[in-house]
Amino acid sequence: MIKRVAFIGTGRIAWSLAEAFKEAGYEVVCAISRTGYNLINFAARFRIDCTIRSFDEMKSALAEPALVLIAVPDSEIRSVAEQLTALDLPVEGSMFVHLSGSKNSDELSALSSKGALTGTLHIPQSFPTTDPIPIRGLPAAIESVSSVGERLLFEVAHILGLIPISVKQEGKIFYHLAAVFASNFFPVLVADSMKMFEAAGGKRDDYFKIFSSIITTTFNNILQNGPENAVSGVVSRRDEETIRRHISALLEFESQKRDVDLHAGLDEKDFHPGSGKKGFNTEKGFNAETGGSGLLETYKLLSKRTAELLGVQFNDESLWEGTFADGNDDDPPLKPGK
Repeated sequence: MIKRVAFIGTGRIAWSLAEAFKEAGYEVVCAISRTGYNLINFAARFRIDCTIRSFDEMKSALAEPALVLIAVPDSEIRSVAEQLTALDLPVEGSMFVHLSGSKNSDELSALSSKGALTGTLHIPQSFPTTDPIPIRGLPAAIESVSSVGERLLFEVAHILGLIPISVKQEGKIFYHLAAVFASNFFPVLVADSMKMFEAAGGKRDDYFKIFSSIITTTFNNILQNGPENAVSGVVSRRDEETIRRHISALLEFESQKRDVDLHAGLDEKDFHPGSGKKGFNTEKGFNAETGGSGLLETYKLLSKRTAELLGVQFNDESLWEGTFADGNDDDPPLKPGK
């Protein structure tokens, strides 16, 4: 079992990992960074004698097997692997691991072609500063092109107190997409919900007083029962009349927003007649594709996806395409759901 660790890159995540490795009894033998000040502080914190400013000095540091953690931006991982390979490092017994959530171990193919073990380890957690945060108990997505590499990373993860889960090399990008859908998009939905609350006359400062309970209850239901058993509302009830009213209200809302934008001092350079563009400069809030803020399209898309999740079918599937441009209740009634 490798008990020596080297870091290439001493950014925020490196500090938390180095702390965890030290607590687990590993020896942090080397660190390399282009940022001298950060490297000095990193070495002082974790008592590292070997600090390097260039790859040329790396060879002697890896004379013995080590776990080399490549903690650099995603765009630099492949380049780092190629530079290390060019040094003709003694890779036998060592393992090279990068920490990207979206890129797989193919980024390290230059090293694996020389016989090195390679893999990836990603902890879905934010590391806002260089102040180490505890990682024990956190999940870790692990991927390696070889069963030996995967087994070694699982052992390391268990020693650090992480909860390792294996992902496929060819499917690594979908793991990252899962994280994006689970975290990055939710704040946008809450922001859109706030817009609707304000359109109802509510004050932004009061939003969470009313909706915090339903948000947290929904999350708890998802965790306990799964997403398909945490949905309630108009789609699950097949309430087509209310869906139509929602769509009409959003259409009117976006139309009003368009009118506000038109009278908000937009000059001729923001209009694109004959250019194929359908609206105004999107940087000023007007959506050139939907004619508004995009809330209507979001509502229709998410309603349709909710129906698919629940297996709910509507006889009139044009429900999701409807615009009800006149905004009145004289439209032909929709057929009742199955």
